[in-house]
Amino acid sequence: MRKILIAIILISTYVLVFSQGTYSTTIGKPVQKLRTIDMKTQQGSDGFIQYLEYPKPGGESYQRFLMSQKEKATQLFPQNDIELPKIRASEDPPELLNNFWGNSQNGIPLDNHLAVNRESQIVTVVNTQLLVVGPTGVWQEDYSLDDFWSELGESERYFDPRVIYDPIEDRFIIAMVQESECSGSNIVFAFSDTNDPTGAWHLYQFDGCPQDNGIFADFPMIALSRDELFFTYNAVFEDSTWQTGFNETLIYQINKFDGYAGDSLRWRSWSDITHNNRKLRYICPVKYATEDMSSECYFLSNRSFDIQNDTVFLVHINGSMDDPKLDLTVKVLRSDQAYGVPPSAKQPLDFLQTNDARVLDAFFVDDHIQFVSSTMDPITGRSGVFHGIISDVSVAPSLTAQIVRNGSDHFAYPGIAYTGVLPGERDAIIIASHASPTRFPGNSAVYFNEGYSDWVTIKEGLRVIDMFKVNNPFGLDPTLERWGDYSGIQRQYAEEGTVYTVSSYGKPGSLNDSWIGYLRRPGEASSIIDKENENSLNAFPNPASAYITFDVEVDVEGKVLEAELYDLHGRMIQNVFSRSVSREGPIRFHYNSSSLEPGTYVLNVTLGGVLWASKSIVIQ
Repeated sequence: MRKILIAIILISTYVLVFSQGTYSTTIGKPVQKLRTIDMKTQQGSDGFIQYLEYPKPGGESYQRFLMSQKEKATQLFPQNDIELPKIRASEDPPELLNNFWGNSQNGIPLDNHLAVNRESQIVTVVNTQLLVVGPTGVWQEDYSLDDFWSELGESERYFDPRVIYDPIEDRFIIAMVQESECSGSNIVFAFSDTNDPTGAWHLYQFDGCPQDNGIFADFPMIALSRDELFFTYNAVFEDSTWQTGFNETLIYQINKFDGYAGDSLRWRSWSDITHNNRKLRYICPVKYATEDMSSECYFLSNRSFDIQNDTVFLVHINGSMDDPKLDLTVKVLRSDQAYGVPPSAKQPLDFLQTNDARVLDAFFVDDHIQFVSSTMDPITGRSGVFHGIISDVSVAPSLTAQIVRNGSDHFAYPGIAYTGVLPGERDAIIIASHASPTRFPGNSAVYFNEGYSDWVTIKEGLRVIDMFKVNNPFGLDPTLERWGDYSGIQRQYAEEGTVYTVSSYGKPGSLNDSWIGYLRRPGEASSIIDKENENSLNAFPNPASAYITFDVEVDVEGKVLEAELYDLHGRMIQNVFSRSVSREGPIRFHYNSSSLEPGTYVLNVTLGGVLWASKSIVIQ
């Protein structure tokens, strides 16, 4: 079988055949940089345009089909209001180190994403805005997407933003799509020039409808290899029924070094990816969990609209785009736990959309993959988190899975990040949006190792989400609110065992807004706080705002007592106290904390150069 792919911008195309399917791969003409912008010299945003992302494709046809599937699933697995008996968690819960307000959101739905460098500069994006904040939530720079992409000209909307941090090259990459009609559809990228996201960015634009065939680019996802950015998106026909609206999911390989340098981007695309003559949908790239990256990349796909299915497709690209032995393979895996299209989530007012059961996030480490998606929980009839583990990925992959639930809560839009420290560890933190008939929409986290911990609340919702009453020009069902499409979570490479997260919550005004969390795996006491409470050290007031008084008791004399203040990443902030001890017993000293940013710190007290005691303090 031979396929022909027509594209003006492409210079070479060929078709390869593999077991039970075909694919096409194409080397594209390098894409020129549009321009370099400097966030330090450009004016930040002074307001936001409200964007309403309505169901696509084909107006309401996609929505009607999805709701039909949900109704059938609900009939098969009716929701029950009985809270399951409390099962003792086999793991301790993750520790919430800090949390604070994220991006301001004026759009529907709330598409949250996040990346963070080793200096704890957090880049968070939503459908209207790009924001850079510090580790305690202090704003550093902010831009509306219209301002950030102003070189592209006026646009009705940008949507589905993604951001990723490259721990090897110490850079950031932003990707998102523009417009939902072929005539204006573009894929846009920004590569940071340095590790400082408040500085210069190199901007690029790919045509989202290169064949002028009435499609647009939708729902991008990104991951990095040692050499390249892997980018996937759905090509969707505009104004068509659901059955014919989806065209295919494409994979792009882009040379990341070209983007960091501001040079023309070299790239390769993969299309017509099928299994048994059926194109794969929502192909999710698998992120490397640590700095240990190779040139290959894995991807996951499933049958996300099925009421119940146990099939997961493992897609593999085995090298960089110019590798002469480059190949793409698809393996079919069967799970011991079925997934299915999740029901709508109940909040105190009405219902929240949970979309389908597509794979939303995944990581690879030590030849195993962990991934998450939303799913129907057949035991409770509620939406839950499907957590899959693929072992022996490169040799003989096998898939096991669990549905993670909690009492009467609905969960949706999960994310996952690796929290292992030593080789062979498989532990991770999973986040998800939560809601229930008696619980406002918020977000929570759970720790996984050999088993699961109890869920920990990152942000409890303050109100229901009721945004359609404010703006509903498309006449959508006002009892089914747009909740979000995904959340963001990333390992903090400067502090092993910790992650930053961003997800949504309901705030006053019945609006959907963004909240950032900083969590650590249980039992991973940092080296700067592992002596806390072993010896007597008191701090008051705690939390503090201007002054703190410390009381410490020592049992030796003639040694130097020294106190140093650290942040949670182990960086010393200030030497607070240093003096030779002339006698045993209690010692009191005072500290002016008014110059510190709000957040959590650690005071280390050493006696004769040996750590004596530590104390966590909170600055308001």
